[in-house]
Amino acid sequence: MSSLKPLMYAELLSNIRQVSVIVALQEPCDLTTNVELSTDGRRFILRHGHSEESSSLSLPGQVSPSFQLQRPVFGVKELTWRLPLAGEPTCTSMDTMQSNCAPWSAKYLGKETEFVCRACGSEIVKKGSIGTWRDLPSENWAEMMDFWHCHKPEVPDEHVEQSAANRGYGANTKFTPTPGIGFVDLTSFLLADADCQNTQTKSSPEETSQHQSMLCKTCHSFIGYIDHRETGSRLYKWQLRSTQTSQPLLKSTSPVSSTLPSLATIIGAQLAASMQSQGLSRFVLLPARWMPTSQEPAQQPHNLSRSRNGLFHAIPTSASIFSSVYMNIHDMNSMVGDTAYSGQSRRSWRSTYLSLWILTPSSRFSRNTTQTNLTSGSPTSLRETESESGTLAMKVFWKTLTVEAAEKLVGSNGVEEILLPNEAICEIEACLQSSSSFLPLSARKFQDWDVGLLERYEE
Repeated sequence: MSSLKPLMYAELLSNIRQVSVIVALQEPCDLTTNVELSTDGRRFILRHGHSEESSSLSLPGQVSPSFQLQRPVFGVKELTWRLPLAGEPTCTSMDTMQSNCAPWSAKYLGKETEFVCRACGSEIVKKGSIGTWRDLPSENWAEMMDFWHCHKPEVPDEHVEQSAANRGYGANTKFTPTPGIGFVDLTSFLLADADCQNTQTKSSPEETSQHQSMLCKTCHSFIGYIDHRETGSRLYKWQLRSTQTSQPLLKSTSPVSSTLPSLATIIGAQLAASMQSQGLSRFVLLPARWMPTSQEPAQQPHNLSRSRNGLFHAIPTSASIFSSVYMNIHDMNSMVGDTAYSGQSRRSWRSTYLSLWILTPSSRFSRNTTQTNLTSGSPTSLRETESESGTLAMKVFWKTLTVEAAEKLVGSNGVEEILLPNEAICEIEACLQSSSSFLPLSARKFQDWDVGLLERYEE
């Protein structure tokens, strides 16, 4: 009999108020295989083999302890159960599943907040330099203002946009940071240049007027970019670390997560926000291309729009301009230099295109395995839960794309393109790959899609 413990995975199916439990055994079940629920309905207990040791799994929801479990079928290695939840649904539980939180929102930041480079620890935002932090509004806020106003001034049609801009809610309205005031969105901070320390810019003669990459002066890690449109510096959250230890912690993770949130929780919040605002579940992650190729005239800028996360979303007008949407490796190297991301794997330099299909934006799960991040050997973003309610995550169908396949999806109905640094896409791919080991073999594929999990942030 194998000494390896069985893989046990449970997922809360909130829409039908059930908990799905899947157990993958190393050896076929026999007369020694027995399952039961704890008396409080919070744990699933398995006994298999002649050893007196049992395996147990904390369930992501409390089930009815009196429920009669179906006996395992002899000779099979994978067993499944559907367990009914105990009690009635509450507004609190439903609101938690539907909410969309991101690390480091403005309400948890203050004068004592300090951010350092995640790679080397150099001070980027000095303590006390930002006196006020403000959340930026949600995506497409300006366009929706006309629907929210009950009494709008009568203006001629040809002056509608100009009048809206003057009133502060036109589509071209922008937030301009001033020293001492920091703006926060789902994935980045928008700060005045004077409030950023130990940074340097990397530019080239061909760089577009909208972007100028920003590096850590000490380790040359790429931490953000100069946003000329908003006249400020935009810093990516996943490239920073907070030294403030008094802010709230993730319910499902260790205390370090409040000072070092994972890329998965940050991008997961952006995907969930796009789903809510656009009503879409299909996304394509493309490497951000911030300067024209040698074949593209410099006077033909990308057709880009900014969303709440501060990233740029491509709005191609035809498939023929696809080359203006993505960035090749040569462009990336020439933009940030060979020393950028100095402490990280060269694996990040391969150009990666990911297609994501969000099956469940918010789902709680629990498992009995410990996984290691494939890229760095450090614990993956999906950590062992410390909460009885399980770990909140996003269930994703995903696959890598060729340039040709990505080109076909650009501009397709029902698909949104999201531009990210190439390294961030590679890390998302690694998180999805590593999380598949939490699932039984039968649940790791769906047709030609791989199945993975991205951890969600919760307060």
